[in-house]
Amino acid sequence: MSFWQGEYGMRDRVISLDKLRGISVVAALVCVPALGLTGCGDDSTGTESAGESEGESESMDGSTTGDASAGPASETDGGETDPTVGETDGDSTGGDGDGDGDGDGDGDGDGETTGMVDPPDCFDEDGDGYSAGEDCIEEGIDPSDLDCNDEDDGINPGADEICDGFDNNCDGGVDEGCPCQPDDEMPCYGGPPDTEGVGLCAGGVQSCVNGEFTECEGQITPTDEICNGLDENCNDEVDEGVLNICGWCPGANPDVTCDENVCPDADDLDGLDCDPDDGATLGEETVELNHIWIPSTNENRLGKYDTETGELLGKYNIGSSPSRTTIDQNFDAWVACRNSANVFQVWAQNCDEADPLDCVRPPGGIPVGAGPRAVVTDEQNRVWVGSYYGKDVRRIVQDDDTETYEVDLIVPTPGNVYGATIDSNNKLWTSERGGGLVSRIDTETGQIEKTYVPPFPRSLYGIAVDRKDGIWLGNWTINNVLHYKQETDEWFQYQAPNATYTRGVGCDGGDHCWVANSGTNNVSKFNIITGELVQNFTVGSHPLGISIGDSDTVFAVNRYSNSATKMDNDGNELLSFPVTGSPYAYSDMTGYALLNFVAQQGFWIKTFECQLDPPSCVWESLHWQGVVPPNASIEIEYRLSDDGQNWGQWQGPYLDSPANIGAGPTQFLQMRATLKLGDQAPVLQSMGVAYAVP
Repeated sequence: MSFWQGEYGMRDRVISLDKLRGISVVAALVCVPALGLTGCGDDSTGTESAGESEGESESMDGSTTGDASAGPASETDGGETDPTVGETDGDSTGGDGDGDGDGDGDGDGDGETTGMVDPPDCFDEDGDGYSAGEDCIEEGIDPSDLDCNDEDDGINPGADEICDGFDNNCDGGVDEGCPCQPDDEMPCYGGPPDTEGVGLCAGGVQSCVNGEFTECEGQITPTDEICNGLDENCNDEVDEGVLNICGWCPGANPDVTCDENVCPDADDLDGLDCDPDDGATLGEETVELNHIWIPSTNENRLGKYDTETGELLGKYNIGSSPSRTTIDQNFDAWVACRNSANVFQVWAQNCDEADPLDCVRPPGGIPVGAGPRAVVTDEQNRVWVGSYYGKDVRRIVQDDDTETYEVDLIVPTPGNVYGATIDSNNKLWTSERGGGLVSRIDTETGQIEKTYVPPFPRSLYGIAVDRKDGIWLGNWTINNVLHYKQETDEWFQYQAPNATYTRGVGCDGGDHCWVANSGTNNVSKFNIITGELVQNFTVGSHPLGISIGDSDTVFAVNRYSNSATKMDNDGNELLSFPVTGSPYAYSDMTGYALLNFVAQQGFWIKTFECQLDPPSCVWESLHWQGVVPPNASIEIEYRLSDDGQNWGQWQGPYLDSPANIGAGPTQFLQMRATLKLGDQAPVLQSMGVAYAVP
């Protein structure tokens, strides 16, 4: 005996990490803002030497006499300025330059949109108030009110029949009531012409009675589809739209239960909006991120803090002098340790919190190049680590099933890597000292596509990407911030008054990037469109890092005051909480950048509980329905539990429904759907599972 449960999806994406341990979880769809790329000085550079009191000594060499005023600067075709730093010829890197994002040069943005639903085919060409088209019935128009000739405003269901050889009132009859000869007959059909002879639809006959033609008799025109194995709406499909996700009519199989849930009636939407007709798709709200991971560099530990309360949830022993973090697509944290030259993964779930070592993988860390000072996650969930002294970036791939890690690619860089970010095109951008360079790297091939020399004095530090794929860099001892607009291939520099030693940078999902100024104990907020300074906001002592949280809140990590400050997007302080051990970080500490600008994906998680007696099921198959445009995907995974609290590893992913898994027996199964953006956003309409007695 088989059983099935299902749930429909929801719009907008909010994910709550603390619910990942719960039993009834619905969560996720992530905000994906605009996809298109939108939107000189002297070559002085900064260098770094080891041994500063902060653990990193940086000093300027060369002149710093360039023009520091804000304004654009375009590179010219002057050739390479230095063979060690790659291209500096100023070729445009923002596409074809027409602003449409499709590369064809016509400016119309006419990218292919196959896979999505076309506009409804229902129209009124002749303006007589009656519509025609194959989608009119689906829009709720009664078949008897359809226009049978939409090129003649005198022919429609409201017209009077006249004796002219035409069906003036669209009832299927021609000249009914007009004179005729006994025994005259005439074929007739009152439905849309292309439906006659399709499915149940059939034409009728008009007969001559008492010298006049009768109405059309015996005809069958389209009606609403019902679940009975027949084609009532005459579109050459049977029971479309009325079968459940299991593929049968409700009540047709008394031995099998198929339980579907439409989103307005769902038990737990976690604040989400939903569309019962369209299903779940990537929405316009930011992600709810419950954890911020902050390294305590003097304690050699990584702390996990609650973003709402500031409560310390766990501290994990890792390598020496941790300072850079990233969050992967499983919401696990990665941290690079400068002095021990390794990186660690710290699990957010499925580990024994009472034993912090159980959450740290792998034991001893993953060896990387000397002085790792950059770490970031790409859209394939691979982690990249930049080596300062080794002058390279290294790609790490992981196998979740075997818990193994491998450095599968090493890319030499012209400068000393000090920070890294990834844009929505999955390009890796590096902030490099020892030359003040910025490299753009293809994360698939490892090829350095271009190395930029920003046309201003440089002492590069933190780096971030905004929602328009603009690149922002803290310009440490120059006391300003640099901004590269990919769409126009222009560099800008912005100076905030009373702001010195610009360090970490973070960009929210709106129109602003935030910069930590460690010398003046404040944070500057800049407009990404105009470059204007909005305001400086006072935080703790010696802020180094910026990270963005849910609802575009802003976190500043303050090293000397051993604290973190949380602000709303207007700069109002919401929370200040202690962070011991000299907190040192200025890369993505929440996962916001990954989920909003890089991976562009969302999650829908649902837990199913076996309803059989005894309470244990064999889970036979996973089912889902959705629309997947080109280059997008819907990936389905599952995991099992006997108590709804302790879960096994995720299995999958599966791309085609149904997925026959034959798993169990257990009491609980959890499904996770990952929606990834392509040419357009995918839509997940429903998902569920079939199960049976062991």
